[in-house]
Amino acid sequence: MIKLKDYEPKIYDEIFGYWQRILDILSNRIVKKTDRQGAYIGVIINSIRSITLYHGFDLLVDYLNIIFNVKDWCCEEGLRELIHYTNKGNNKLLL
Repeated sequence: MIKLKDYEPKIYDEIFGYWQRILDILSNRIVKKTDRQGAYIGVIINSIRSITLYHGFDLLVDYLNIIFNVKDWCCEEGLRELIHYTNKGNNKLLL
């Protein structure tokens, strides 16, 4: 009998590539302004802490810019919205 084993990436490039593909999918749906847009934005915002813990903030910058542009947020309003999204889901974004 073959034992199942979780895949464990050998290098961070694999992880960053995986994150990037997921963020691409989400951002494409955010730009389309579907009725699930808020949920897709929430997924990205709620992932900020996890991704930045592994030095992935540079990866997030472009996707945060997409969100800010689509939602027409200025910096102050965007920060307020980021905090709102994280507090709404009982997740605390460390700023």
